[in-house]
Amino acid sequence: MKKVNFKPLLLETAESYAAAEALFNNMRDADRTEMLLMGYDSIEYVTDSINTSAECFAAYTDDGVLLGIGGIADAPDFGLGKPIWFIATKDINRNRKQLAHYGMAIIKRYLEIYGKVYNYISIDNLQAIRYIKKAGATIYPPQRWGVGGALFVPFVIER
Repeated sequence: MKKVNFKPLLLETAESYAAAEALFNNMRDADRTEMLLMGYDSIEYVTDSINTSAECFAAYTDDGVLLGIGGIADAPDFGLGKPIWFIATKDINRNRKQLAHYGMAIIKRYLEIYGKVYNYISIDNLQAIRYIKKAGATIYPPQRWGVGGALFVPFVIER
């Protein structure tokens, strides 16, 4: 199995902006749809995600292809845990197995640190919903969220 490399991204740096720009220009269709449903239509969707994170990383193939950027938002806990997120490029489809394998290790690490993580996924983003179910997520009934009250499913993953 090819290895996926996770590189920490520091907030508000030229390197993180370059990664955000590369991701924005090659964003997976399901993630672009979620971006639009949340009222964004610019690179700020990615840079805001990076710059509001307690911890952030970029996932690359061995040959340097960006697969996505993810992290843990620097947000209050309110008993739900910490918001976990990942935005993928179109290149994820050719490297799905590798990223799924190594991504589970990242989720496990976040659970060891925070105990519980959560977020919302568009009801139409079936690939992401399947993945978080494999990670042990509890999926809750859809809620209206974002622009025009689009349906998103909340999820929680606990230790």
